[in-house]
Amino acid sequence: MDYKIAGVNIEKANILTGLIKNALNQNTNKFAGLINHPFIKDYTFAACTDGIGSKIIPLIERNKYDVIAKDLVAANLNDLVCSGAFPLFFIDILQQISSMKTLYLPLLKSFNLV
Repeated sequence: MDYKIAGVNIEKANILTGLIKNALNQNTNKFAGLINHPFIKDYTFAACTDGIGSKIIPLIERNKYDVIAKDLVAANLNDLVCSGAFPLFFIDILQQISSMKTLYLPLLKSFNLV
């Protein structure tokens, strides 16, 4: 399986990335967004988001929920660390897909193993 078969259009994603970089004109070419603390001088928060994309499909087929959880956490932590940030917490969003509801509980339980 490749990105195109999975429904990802790399060309459109690259165009959107270019538009975002031009619109922001700052905080680009980094792995995380950096936000200065409004009250404490010299403190900066870093925030990022990442996903594992279409590789989730074969992992679910093989009941590898622990790998899904580890990959989700690792992808985000790696982006924070590359930005020089110290990870304080982890927040992730699970997309609500009705056909995948039975998969949520095993996936959530696997986060305890990370």
